[in-house]
Amino acid sequence: MYDRIKILIVTDNIDVNDGSGAKANVAIIQNLSSSGFDITVCHHTGYKHELKGIRTELVRIKKVNIFYLIYILTRWVNRHFKYNLNRVIEKYMGFPAEFFNTAKSIRSHIRKKHDVSRFDMVITLSKGTSFRPHYALLGMPEWHTKWMAYIHDPYPYHLYPRPYRFRPIGYKQKERFFLKMSEAARWVAFPSKLLMQWMAYDFPAMLQKGVVIPHQIADTSAEPPTAYPFINPEMFTLAHAGLLMSARQPFGLIKGYLKFLEKHPDAAEKSELILAGKSDFSEHELRKASKNTPSVKYILRTIPYHEASAIQNQTTVNIIIESDYYVSPFLPGKFPHCVAADKPILILSPYYSETRRLVGNDYPYWSEGQNANRIADILSDLYVNWKATRNLKLPDSHSLKAYLSKEKLSEQIHRLLEPIHE
Repeated sequence: MYDRIKILIVTDNIDVNDGSGAKANVAIIQNLSSSGFDITVCHHTGYKHELKGIRTELVRIKKVNIFYLIYILTRWVNRHFKYNLNRVIEKYMGFPAEFFNTAKSIRSHIRKKHDVSRFDMVITLSKGTSFRPHYALLGMPEWHTKWMAYIHDPYPYHLYPRPYRFRPIGYKQKERFFLKMSEAARWVAFPSKLLMQWMAYDFPAMLQKGVVIPHQIADTSAEPPTAYPFINPEMFTLAHAGLLMSARQPFGLIKGYLKFLEKHPDAAEKSELILAGKSDFSEHELRKASKNTPSVKYILRTIPYHEASAIQNQTTVNIIIESDYYVSPFLPGKFPHCVAADKPILILSPYYSETRRLVGNDYPYWSEGQNANRIADILSDLYVNWKATRNLKLPDSHSLKAYLSKEKLSEQIHRLLEPIHE
């Protein structure tokens, strides 16, 4: 046996209301802590934010260096001349000055506060396209033999699958950074097996060092789940709780729902389709659909975590919408929450997707996002079963919960560190 395993975690944000990336990262942190690991978290959320029972340290951003002065200059130029000086800086340096200053601040904090010999592992967690913790650790070679670099989403942005892809400014420098990172880290972790394989096309070392650590089922709520007044427990309710993006539009779902109502006229008074979440595309079609069909309802605003959790726990069927490209390598951040709710999940994704891989090829509630006829058939089956039992459950939820559990995560970490402790 050996002493309690000590892990240093470096991340951007630990506020669960900051987005799906922050929620996923906090769930990993909480599950590691509740599994018995000795956890220290360094973060630069921007304000003091604590996690119950976990040692957290706020990284103070340095304000006396050339990068901070350049950052202030870019803000001044943008405010007074409406010119984005960061575009020029990123073209030549790959990143804005704020990126370098934050990474430098993280590096300074770790070197001042922590001795590498006291830790068994250091994990850098990403959030969206932010990899400041990873850049900080890349400049600390003394930590590399203990470094797990966690990659939440594809990076750089031009390596995203369509329709998200675009070529960012400074993409060559970003690629070089990721190549160096993939070669320096001891392990490279991903929430999805498909994402690991996707990134390995451009960075082969990621497959050799790859570890799949899915988003976790954990209690990340700041407040206990409460009854959500928008949902009628007597209704057959279909709910999507989360951001509605232009790449993940719900119009195939709406068409399928309307076809379902044609098949089951009585469902017009007994069902509702709720789309809850901020949208980055036009509201016109949603307003039109809701006006023509009152049971189509939408709440176009950012949904705090505790509200989203309440919706997912109270609805009859949860919905996950992914892009219409031939592959979706992401594991949606809401997937563990939907699994934990133990309600059927209507998965609208490409044939090749991580969600479909996890639920299995025979999962009955999967469809491509624009296949309205297939969606209508699935809703019909669910509706008939709901009328008969009023208690629909997620198929094979036990194995999915086990895969997303802290027990599985603990087993993986112990296995990775076993040769070190022998």
